[in-house]
Amino acid sequence: MTTYNNANNDKEYGCPQQFKEKPEVNCEEDLKPIPKGFQDNNNNNNNNKRGRTNHYCERDCERDCERDCERDCERDCEHVERTGEGYYEHRQHSIRKGSTSTTSSTSSSSSSSTSSDTSIPPSIPPSLPPSSPPYAPPAPSSTYIWPLKNPHTLTSPTPSPTFTLSTHTFNLIYYPPTSSQPSPKVYVFLLSPPAPLKLTLTLIHKNLTRKIFSQITGNLLTSSSLKMYGYGDTLPPLTSGYFWNSGLRLSLKISPHPSPHCCTKDYLKGFESQTSTDYYIKCLDYTWGCHSIILKFRLKGYEFEGEGVEVEGVGKEGGRVFLEWVYGGRWGGEEWRGVYECARKFGVEDLRWEVTSFIMKDLNVDNAADVLVWAEKKSEVQVKEWCLEFISCNSSKVMEGLGWRKLVEEKPDLVAELFANATGARKRMRSNDNL
Repeated sequence: MTTYNNANNDKEYGCPQQFKEKPEVNCEEDLKPIPKGFQDNNNNNNNNKRGRTNHYCERDCERDCERDCERDCERDCEHVERTGEGYYEHRQHSIRKGSTSTTSSTSSSSSSSTSSDTSIPPSIPPSLPPSSPPYAPPAPSSTYIWPLKNPHTLTSPTPSPTFTLSTHTFNLIYYPPTSSQPSPKVYVFLLSPPAPLKLTLTLIHKNLTRKIFSQITGNLLTSSSLKMYGYGDTLPPLTSGYFWNSGLRLSLKISPHPSPHCCTKDYLKGFESQTSTDYYIKCLDYTWGCHSIILKFRLKGYEFEGEGVEVEGVGKEGGRVFLEWVYGGRWGGEEWRGVYECARKFGVEDLRWEVTSFIMKDLNVDNAADVLVWAEKKSEVQVKEWCLEFISCNSSKVMEGLGWRKLVEEKPDLVAELFANATGARKRMRSNDNL
């Protein structure tokens, strides 16, 4: 069993405290030879005493780092979410651990390692700074910081595919090829996205366009579960430095994924704060401020014009619950009458179906008569038929409630239809008994 001791390396490179004290790593299984230039020339190494060669165990080292990251990164979650620095240092530490090189190696062996081979395992991105030892070739990068003001569409053309794109919600790092060593991978790391987002990365060169990455993200990755989410291949072989720098652009598009649960608490906070609104929805006794970009994405069946819209027959609470569904993607059954009116107003058929399904499931002897009147008024045939069947089977209990008296006074025709339905139900039951 080989013990990795990088106390000096940690001190030299400023590795965070949570990555310093590492348990012993057993590299007995799935051993891979160290790439040429990575082997330790220390003659006092325990493995060399046993006549063995050093090995590089990529799987165990990454598993060890992931375990430590899940255990200790909670303390630095705010720093990681803001800059991503903790994760990069973590990856650098894992590369240093996997190399089994010690600080006792001579400077001549280090220089020979640099000149002999600068390749790294394909799953480890070259994230070390230029001043690092030759564990990985330096990767130049420039940073573009975008505040996420418009989450519907963001596009950034850049003069070369050498960039790190950062926002408040995600980091996209592309480790690009150089003229001497191309790298055909796109690495995507996500930091607590506010909602499932669809990221599409497109490579454009003159008249040639190719989508190299398209991924629908998961919902709210915490900093402790920060991970590489996916990768895509670029245009091979792309080995010419001239090709990379003549009219080549990368276009990144971020758009909310069309799902009924696409929004999260972060969007709800934006609605509850009622700040930076550019549209309004006026109810009977209150006017709610909204964000047009969210409304247009979620309510695609409605054409928004002007600065606001008025919804008739909906109170303040009904409008609030509906807008919470718009921003948060969920509805718990509150204020179903107002939510139904809003769903009809804005043409949201899936929400309308959800409301009618809830009504039929929630039907009981106390509200059956009222729901029957409502279904008749709104021309909801399925709900009406369900109410007629329910009242026919529970007529004695339904007639004891106040809703029945109101039904008899206001809708005598509906009462006659109810009795006719009950008579037909009895005849069907008798015919079934005779069979």
